[in-house]
Amino acid sequence: MRRGQGNTLWILVVAIIALIAAAILIIIFTGRTGDADRSIKNCLGKGGTCEVAAEDGSCPTGDKLPLVSFTCPKNAAGKDQICCVG
Repeated sequence: MRRGQGNTLWILVVAIIALIAAAILIIIFTGRTGDADRSIKNCLGKGGTCEVAAEDGSCPTGDKLPLVSFTCPKNAAGKDQICCVG
């Protein structure tokens, strides 16, 4: 085997190891960022309350503001809720 061919083989081995390492890092970080994304968008974590919206889409108590960027689960009756802050 010539010297130039040996270098090519090492480059391929290092490239394959780097691709495997990159794939493992992507799997690790994409799994954890999903949890962070959910906690950032959580209404209760931001000091808001989840309430069933009034007919016009506002918060049922007039002193609070609806924030659509935060998420709320459905209530016990299965109705959609909005995040009310204030």
